[in-house]
Amino acid sequence: MKNKKIIILGGTGFVGHFLKNILDTSNHITYIGRSTQISYNIGQEVTRELKELISSSDVVMFASWNFYIEENSYVNIHVNSVVQILRLCREMETSFLFISTFLANSASKSRYNKAKYLCEVECNNYSQSWIRLGVLLSDINEKGNIYLKLSNFPSFLGYKLMIKPDYKKFKITDLNNVRLFLNNFSFDGQNIYQDSSNSKLYSLTEILDIISKKSEKYFYINWSVVYFLLRALKILGISTRLNLDSLNSIWGENLE
Repeated sequence: MKNKKIIILGGTGFVGHFLKNILDTSNHITYIGRSTQISYNIGQEVTRELKELISSSDVVMFASWNFYIEENSYVNIHVNSVVQILRLCREMETSFLFISTFLANSASKSRYNKAKYLCEVECNNYSQSWIRLGVLLSDINEKGNIYLKLSNFPSFLGYKLMIKPDYKKFKITDLNNVRLFLNNFSFDGQNIYQDSSNSKLYSLTEILDIISKKSEKYFYINWSVVYFLLRALKILGISTRLNLDSLNSIWGENLE
């Protein structure tokens, strides 16, 4: 993509910053978030100002998400929000690109991964594009990267306490491949990017060592212990900053 008008819904978040860093600088990019001048919120109607912006743009990149929607409506609200933008893009002849996850899975126990997969299905129904991203190795100052946060955990007696995933199934996204995908983006057809099934999968330890640029020693506790402990606290009315489905979506998914 060069010299294009691009809207990034969810552009003020971590993935939005990632896209900003790899898109060609000749593009005119508008970043839309919950608190920007022209705003967008999952589950809410699209404003007149945003509709006008979509009509004058070449492509809408959908990276918006709300992790705190109630469990019983989480999947439907996200899928319906994507369909709403898909319909607008079809009406206004604007291309659409959905930002999905490498762990998207129709049978997932995680609401996040299942919703991402169902959003991909809707993109296919509208002949629009989607891309699956794995672990993003970002700058140390970039906020929002959970792996970066884990790599910064303090050490005790030479070891870091770490939650252990069930499977070795982490995929590091090759930025050059994503950049090539975006540079060759066809505005007249559907574009799909996902790593091949035989691409290398990394252990959590390998990823954290790559990010921190040093080899660490870890004392592991299974993720499900943390998950059920936090779930018990939630039942007791004690809230935590950590989203339970985030634990399930990252550490409990079986894609090996």
